[in-house]
Amino acid sequence: MVTSFKNPFCFYVQESLPTYIDLKQKIQNYYSRKSLVSIKNPQVDQICAAKYSKDKAWYRAIIKNINYDQHSILVFLVDYGIDDDIVINEKDINICELFEEFKEHPIMGLKCSLKGIESIQRNNLNYESLSIPDTVLVNFLGHSQDHYYVDVNFEQKNENGDLNSINLNNYLIQNGYVDSTRTNKLKHDVSTKTNGKNGFCFTIKRVLMETLL
Repeated sequence: MVTSFKNPFCFYVQESLPTYIDLKQKIQNYYSRKSLVSIKNPQVDQICAAKYSKDKAWYRAIIKNINYDQHSILVFLVDYGIDDDIVINEKDINICELFEEFKEHPIMGLKCSLKGIESIQRNNLNYESLSIPDTVLVNFLGHSQDHYYVDVNFEQKNENGDLNSINLNNYLIQNGYVDSTRTNKLKHDVSTKTNGKNGFCFTIKRVLMETLL
C-alpha cells in the first residue's frame, strides 16, 4: 500500500501484515482510555503517540517541530510517512508518551525511491496529478543509507474497462515526468525471495539514529 507519495524519489509504502494490524488495534485500545496525559515538555525528535488530525486515530510518531505561537506540534507518523500538525490545547489530548511496548515493533512505513530514473529540471511538474492506486505491487531491488530502491506495478482500467498492468517507472519516463538512468548507486542488493529487506529493519527506537525522515 502506498501511504504517502511526495515524488518518485520519496514515497512511503506499507506491507499489509497481520502483525501490524494487531499492533494498530492495540494502540487504539490503549489510547482510547479516559486517563490519558499529554506530554508535558515536548522535545524535537521525541518519540510519541499522536492523534492524526484527519481520522482522529492514534499512531506512532516522532516530533519534528514545535510552534509555540500557533500552539501546534508537527509530527511524523513513522508507519505511514505522513506529516501532521497536532493542535495543543487544554481541552483535547492529542499527543502522549508512547507506551514502551509499542516502541519495539519495526517501523512499517518504508521510505522508497523508484529505481532507474532521474529528475528532470522542469518547473511545471505536478506529481499530485498522478493517479496511483493505494494498492500496488512493490519489488524491493536494493537499498541505500535511508531508503529502498523499488520497482512499482499496478493495474489500471483502459477505455474498454479492461485491466492493464502498469509499470510506474516506465509510465513516468514515457510521460515526461522523469528521465531514465542505467543504474542507481545501490549500497546493498537485496533478495526479493525474503521480501527484499534483509538487514534493514528499524524499530522506532532505532530510527532516531538513522536518516529516515
